[in-house]
Amino acid sequence: MQNIFGVVTVTTHGPYGFSYVAQEIAHVLNMPLMELSGKLGPLNYLKPLRVRPSFIISVGTIPPKKLMLFSVISKRVIAYVAVEGPFPISKSILWLANNTNRLFIVTPSNYVKNELSSLGLKVKCVIPHGVDSNRIRRENNRLNLPLNKVKVLTVASSLQYRKLLGLLYILRAWSKLPWGVRKNGFLIFKLPKETGKSFKEIMDSLGFRNDEYMLLDSYFTRNEMFALYRAADLYVHPALSDGFGLPIIEALACGTPTIVLNAEPWNEIVTENVGWFVKVDKEIILHEDNLPYRLRIPNIHDFSKKIAEAILCCKENREILKKKCAEYARIFDSRKVYGKFKELIKDLISHKTQD
Repeated sequence: MQNIFGVVTVTTHGPYGFSYVAQEIAHVLNMPLMELSGKLGPLNYLKPLRVRPSFIISVGTIPPKKLMLFSVISKRVIAYVAVEGPFPISKSILWLANNTNRLFIVTPSNYVKNELSSLGLKVKCVIPHGVDSNRIRRENNRLNLPLNKVKVLTVASSLQYRKLLGLLYILRAWSKLPWGVRKNGFLIFKLPKETGKSFKEIMDSLGFRNDEYMLLDSYFTRNEMFALYRAADLYVHPALSDGFGLPIIEALACGTPTIVLNAEPWNEIVTENVGWFVKVDKEIILHEDNLPYRLRIPNIHDFSKKIAEAILCCKENREILKKKCAEYARIFDSRKVYGKFKELIKDLISHKTQD
């Protein structure tokens, strides 16, 4: 007898991003979770065949061979995917999603939906990413952070050019702060493992003093990350391109307001009650690792202005903001948003046709 559910995640950059998303989906739906390597190996990707799932929820990117193989293993494949630009869609995936009842595309944001739809790919629905605040352990942050300053956190999962560029814009905006504001703030950068030395060289070259920032480049567990979000007074999202922006809702769930660019998908997630929007000057397409990314370039003066406003607001109203953020983040409670997959599966079962 076939299992009703199966969850598959492709992990290529360690236990972050889609890996966490897949874990939450598996937990909420009470499904088995299979973590597969990023490279398409037949033995690895045939793992779901052992349990003969009726459904596979594939969390991650959309490589054609993988989804074609999954569609053979299971008659119903739900691909929960995100892209950060005009991602090239293969003819086989277009045919499978648009002309059969085997592959259904679900995206975490309207931005991704519109991006894929503009390329001719049929998108079934939008289900945002979620975070289960009830599973966040309330452990204390053990870092020696200044008590009398507004602690401004930014988190980067890699130093790929498109993400490094976002960090550099934060540094530029910070350097333009009036000294009376700048001295009240303290920057915290959570960087990929063992990248702090190279990033410190950048900060030194820009004239940053050692007492106004902290670089963290060791491995943090997820609960340690949540403790870091809670210890911060403000989170500045560094991404110039995104399919969603999971750290944003993680920060909000921990009661920390955020600064984001005023563009999709970020302004789908944040409101003016829990964050600040930075004007976007222009949009460019950057190709990195042979894939296109839609970068939004911030207005540096407005970026600096919003950081100054946020520091002042956090200094005066931190407890009020904390409550607002935690309450707002309930919209993205993982049990609520990922529960929509149950509704989707029931709908697909009730409307299934002969393949």
